[in-house]
Amino acid sequence: MIYEKRTVRSCGNWAICRLIALLFVLCALAGCSEDCPVCPEDLVETPIVPYISYYDNTHHDLICAKKIGDSWGTKIIEWDDDVGLFTSIALDADNNAHISYFKATSYDLHYAVETEDGWLTEVVDTENDVGRHTSIAIDSQGNPHISYCNWTAVAISYAHKIGGEWNTYILENPSYPPETTPMCTRYYGEPTSLCLDASNTPHICYVGKKGVKVLIYAVKTGEEGGTPTWAFAEVDNDDVGRGCSMALDPSGKPRISYLDINHRVKYAWMDDGGEWHNEFVAGPLANTCQFPTALAIDTDGNPHIAYYTDVNELAYSAKKPGSGWLYEIVDGYYTGAYCSIAIDTEGKPHISYYEGDAQDLRYAVKCGNYWIIDIVDFGGNKGNYTSIAIGSR
Repeated sequence: MIYEKRTVRSCGNWAICRLIALLFVLCALAGCSEDCPVCPEDLVETPIVPYISYYDNTHHDLICAKKIGDSWGTKIIEWDDDVGLFTSIALDADNNAHISYFKATSYDLHYAVETEDGWLTEVVDTENDVGRHTSIAIDSQGNPHISYCNWTAVAISYAHKIGGEWNTYILENPSYPPETTPMCTRYYGEPTSLCLDASNTPHICYVGKKGVKVLIYAVKTGEEGGTPTWAFAEVDNDDVGRGCSMALDPSGKPRISYLDINHRVKYAWMDDGGEWHNEFVAGPLANTCQFPTALAIDTDGNPHIAYYTDVNELAYSAKKPGSGWLYEIVDGYYTGAYCSIAIDTEGKPHISYYEGDAQDLRYAVKCGNYWIIDIVDFGGNKGNYTSIAIGSR
C-alpha cells in the first residue's frame, strides 16, 4: 500500500518554517521544476532507498516502510496477536532487509527477512521472557546477529544464525548485571546496541548495574566449547547509560551516545590504545533529553546523534574534528520519540521518528541547510519503535 506523502521544510525556526512550507505548497500548485529553490534538485531523483521498521500500536503489527523515488510503500510483516515492538533493521549486501523484534503476546524474540518470494518470519528465542530491546546487524556472509534483553535469566543475550540454525547465548558478566529496576523490566527498559566490525566480530553495549547504572561495552574474543567468550569494559560509571546507541568508526573503534542521570546527552569513544573517553554533547536542549538516543558515524568518522528532548522536540547534533558540536531542532511539538538515525553514502543524515500528537510515523533527511520531512504512515497510532537503514537502487 502506498501512502500519501507530505513534505515540509524545517530549519529550527518555526516562523520561517511555516513560510517555507507555504512556499512549498504554492510551488506544488504551480508545478514544481527541478530548478525550483524551494524543492532542491537533489531531492527529485536519488539512488538512496530508506527502509524503516516500526510498530503499529493500533493494530499491534510489525510494518516495514520503503521509499523509492518520491513514494513510500508499506508492508505489514507480521500481524498475529501483539507483535513488532522493539524493532531493529539492517540491510545485507543485496539490500535485503532483516528485522529483529519482540512478540509481546508470547514474550519471544522474532526475526524477519525480505526475500525474492516475500517476507519470511522466524522465532529466534522462546525462553520464557526474552526479546526486548533488540539490535541487529548482518555479517559479510549475510548472517544475522542480534543482541537483546533476556529477562528470564536477567541478562543480555546474543543470537547468531549460521547454517540455517539459530544459536543463542547469554553474556556472562556477573560484575555488571543488566539494569533490572521495576521501571525497565517491561517497555521502558535500557536498550542494547550491536555492531559488527570488518572481521564480523560482534560488539555490544548495554546498561549494567553496580550500585548505580554503568555503561558497559562487550566484544567477542573467541569461543570455548562452541560458546562465545567476551571481554567487558566499563565505559562510564556515574549513574549513566540510559538510551545507549553504538556505532563503529571506519577503523572499527566503538563510539556510544547515551544519557547521564540528569538526562544530558553524552558521547564516548575508544582511542587507539583501548582507553575510553567521554564528553557532553553541547546544545541548549542536549541537557534535558528523553531516551533513547540514536548514533551514526559517517565515512569520515564524524558522529551524528538524534535525540528526543524533554520539551518534546526532535534534536540533532553532529561534530567534526577541530569544531564544536552542531545543534539543530529537526521537528517540534511532540515529535522525536523512538528516533533512529542512519547516514547515506553522501554523508546526509536520515532520521525516523514518532510524532506523538498526530500519532504518525515521520522521516527527515537533511538537504543543504534544510530538513525535509515526510509523513510516512498515518491513521491510528503508527510509528512506535522505529529503526532506519539506508540502501540503494
